[in-house]
Parts: sequence; C-alpha cells; structure tokens
Amino acid sequence: MLEPSPDRSSLPPSVRRIVDGWLPVEVARFGIPLAIGMGLQTTFNLVDAYIVAHIGGPRGVAGMAAIGSCDNIAAVGTILSYGLSIATGSI
Repeated sequence: MLEPSPDRSSLPPSVRRIVDGWLPVEVARFGIPLAIGMGLQTTFNLVDAYIVAHIGGPRGVAGMAAIGSCDNIAAVGTILSYGLSIATGSI
C-alpha cells in the first residue's frame, strides 16, 4: 500500500525548490559547477603539458610521459568524487 506523500509546506524552502522547481533549472544548478570544475582541471592539464613540452630533450619527453600517465590517474579520482557528490546531492 502506498503511503501518502508528506505535506510539502513543512519542507525547508531549499528542499521545496528542488522538489517542486523546474527540472532544467535544478539540473543546471547541480551540473554547471561540476562542468566548470572539469573544464578548469582540463585547462590546468593543458597548460601543464604546454609548459613541460617546452623543456625539450629527454627530460621533456619523460615529463610528457609522466603528465600523460598522471592525468589519467587523476581523472579517475575526479570522476569518482564528482559521482559521489552528484549522488549525495540527489539524495
């Protein structure tokens, strides 16, 4: 048997806005900060690669290999943390 839904007027305004708000706006409120964070991280990685690429020689090649490996490892942590923050925010 289905339980009746709680009275929404007793919910805090922030929760009521998420529950009753316009869906595209609420999705954007969660998604835009995450997209900005991912864009900034990508920009940091590109600037890092640009600077290391100008070293030249064997050290520059080794540095680019290290950046390529570390960026992928860091991306896994970032993806997991964003997933957890989205799940927490959704709950």
